[in-house]
Amino acid sequence: MPATPTYKIMTETNSDLPFSYFQEHDISPLRMNFILDGVTYYEGPDCGMSTREFYDRLRGGILPTTAVANTAEMDAVMEPVLAAGYDLLYVAFSSGLSGIYNTAMLAAMELREKYPERRLIIVDSLSASLGEGLLVDFAVRNRDAGMSIEDNAAWLEANKRRVYHAFTVTDLFHLQRGGRLSKGTAIMGSMLGIKPMLSFDNEGKLVPIGKCRGRQASIEALVQTAIDRGENLKDQRVFLVHGDCEEDANTLAQLLRERAGVRDVFINTVGTVLGTHAGAGVLAVFFMADHR
Repeated sequence: MPATPTYKIMTETNSDLPFSYFQEHDISPLRMNFILDGVTYYEGPDCGMSTREFYDRLRGGILPTTAVANTAEMDAVMEPVLAAGYDLLYVAFSSGLSGIYNTAMLAAMELREKYPERRLIIVDSLSASLGEGLLVDFAVRNRDAGMSIEDNAAWLEANKRRVYHAFTVTDLFHLQRGGRLSKGTAIMGSMLGIKPMLSFDNEGKLVPIGKCRGRQASIEALVQTAIDRGENLKDQRVFLVHGDCEEDANTLAQLLRERAGVRDVFINTVGTVLGTHAGAGVLAVFFMADHR
């Protein structure tokens, strides 16, 4: 890593990278929040509610809400970096699912006027969760290998549609509540034990890629999707994320090691904000493919 990097990388906690990763790579994330019983909780070590407690309460029927960050919140994390004399590469949550990218662009317009000597580049990841985190990890590795901010941003733009998402959920209600499934489909799917398989398209929006009956079949389908779509999986860092179902994530990781020769697997828990929309039991794998 260069002794004095000339630019920093930033993202949101929606990337589902752990705070230890942010600290190790000098990233000050935009902390997303959820609202429950009139109280606003910001993701992070001092959230006030553990991820385990959040998922326990979600299973118990609580209905948190979330809101897109505003420009003032975006300024609060971006401006200190620019004021300290660093350029900034911001990797944003998919514009196909949220207004975060647009908020970042608005904040950047104002900050460029205030700090004209600084370079501030926003990249729409077209990804979510550790799909976005995977892209952030590439950005960090590119920077630490000496890549300029312009070349790094160009690399991310050229490769972001190769980040493949494959995930399944156990509770269809949360997808239905967020408008991703019709109420009738959610009810029928729950009655029949059908679990949808979902991915992201080139616009960063959710798309169905199949359906399975039962949890084990869903895990098997995730493994097969990675084998079918992944590009040299054994040489990749494959990212897995779970909604408080660590045993399933470990099973998925082991199957990927055994059947696809994957050697580098990174596992984390889905954060509270994305967990609000995906529900407990969500399980996902992210990797590089030739295309989505």
